Amino acid sequence: MKPHELASKDAEWHTFLNGKNIFDYFSEYPVLEHYNMDDEQDVDILCKDFNEYAGTKCSREDFLFAARYWMKITSRPSFSFFRKPIYNTRPSYMLTISQVYDLIVEERHYKALTEEYRKLNAQGKANNFKSTYFDYVTFSGTFSKRHSSALIKHSGLMVIDIDHVTNVEKVKTTLLNDEKLRTELLFVSPGGNGIKWVIQSYPEKYEHVFFFQGVSAYLKKRYAIETDQSGKDLARACFICYDPNAYLNPQYL
Repeated sequence: MKPHELASKDAEWHTFLNGKNIFDYFSEYPVLEHYNMDDEQDVDILCKDFNEYAGTKCSREDFLFAARYWMKITSRPSFSFFRKPIYNTRPSYMLTISQVYDLIVEERHYKALTEEYRKLNAQGKANNFKSTYFDYVTFSGTFSKRHSSALIKHSGLMVIDIDHVTNVEKVKTTLLNDEKLRTELLFVSPGGNGIKWVIQSYPEKYEHVFFFQGVSAYLKKRYAIETDQSGKDLARACFICYDPNAYLNPQYL
């Protein structure tokens, strides 16, 4: 299920009690751990329970669609997706790493926007274009709002920003071939002269800021690569753009 397809469905379920939606219901009540979505009776029970709780009239078909989507995204690392502009701090929905990869490589989503930004940037006319027109994600987890204190669930991922790269292809190859840090996703930044490198972060072992500092020190010492220090923020916003040559770890294909 692509994000744009989910968005159209999400509009049908969007707001009910306290401004929450059907995915909040699944998050707050882990009913899917105890019911079988291949059993018609179980689906009917949960759909009825949801409608009573939410005060909605969600159909059985839509409820099952949402339940299966939820089970899919929670079986893989997921994180929050935010609609433009940057000062919007409320997420629209969750994405998996493979779904954001689809957004990056498919022309219809961000190709025209990315090209326009790079043209304006080259002319010194970009100003606040990126923060105004690009959607973004918080790769390190799902959040109720974009703030480290509002973390719902850690994704086990971290994005490393490498800016002002003179040889993008060389740095990409270096990172992809590193034997200590496995690449989950890698794509060129909106400006075309930077790299977004998504790796595992092992939150059960390391605090976000300390792991980030360790990775930054490692890259500087081994490859003389400088990282954007804003990555130490757990709720770091990462703009999504077009890159047809983005890399996704094959395990997610």
